[in-house]
Amino acid sequence: MVAGISGGLFAGFQGFISPESFNLFESIIVLCMIVLGGMGNIPGVILGAVLLTVFPEALRYLGELQHYLFGRVLVDPSDILLMEDLANRWNGWFAIHISSFQESIRAREEVSFLQSREFPVFIVFLDLGAKGKWYRVYAGPFETREEAREVKKNLDAIPQVRFTRVTQIPE
Repeated sequence: MVAGISGGLFAGFQGFISPESFNLFESIIVLCMIVLGGMGNIPGVILGAVLLTVFPEALRYLGELQHYLFGRVLVDPSDILLMEDLANRWNGWFAIHISSFQESIRAREEVSFLQSREFPVFIVFLDLGAKGKWYRVYAGPFETREEAREVKKNLDAIPQVRFTRVTQIPE
């Protein structure tokens, strides 16, 4: 329903709709709005849309610096850990391996989805050589295996979560 209303408003504003109206950049911005706001969180997605519409316009006067700042907001590498970081911070603790993706955007979508349900999740980047580069989504860390198993039960109850495995850090 919301999409229909949006499409009607868009058509009225544009006066004409063609496939060229929806290029790759527009699709990426819409996806970023959803990920930024949190999948499954309507008010969050609306806030993400407002931020990704207003923020670039507010920075337009900065010229090329606008693109740099806008990129830093969309892609913040500090939210992705390396396995070494994980082992250094929480050696001997436990985590729940939930999923693995070769694209960071898919891992971020999964994290947004689970964070909207208040799970403590994070992404770990792994370079597996011939197997490629992977972004793994984990829940945790947990001090005990029992604590991790309790959270695993809650994750297993979510139909969208297809895989969970309790692991000790480092894996």
